[in-house]
Amino acid sequence: MDIRNNLGNPTPNRELEQGVDLEYNEDYKKAKIKELEANINRLEEENRKSQDDRQMRKEYAHKAYRFAKNTLIGWGLLVFLYVIVPDKAKIMDIKMFGIITTACTINILVAFHAVIKGLFSTNNK
Repeated sequence: MDIRNNLGNPTPNRELEQGVDLEYNEDYKKAKIKELEANINRLEEENRKSQDDRQMRKEYAHKAYRFAKNTLIGWGLLVFLYVIVPDKAKIMDIKMFGIITTACTINILVAFHAVIKGLFSTNNK
């Protein structure tokens, strides 16, 4: 094979005549397989974390809901008892009782909202 160009006479190269370098291809395949395995392991770990996070969120959301529900039921019971007690036996007037009840109820609902917002916050990645 005689090729002439302006660079002079070409020198034959036996490695190029053999075609593709098989050793290089095998190394590339092994590196690519390792890279893909690392990606799979990373994705599996993220999946496990996500499942654990979901379980934790369910548990704490349920606890927060129960706490808020029971607290509001307790305040409802307290209001009911306040209403049925005769006026002479009451230790505070209705305005003071209304202020205390409203403030405590609002605090409970705000705490419930903060817990739920913290559990289900969105992470922008």
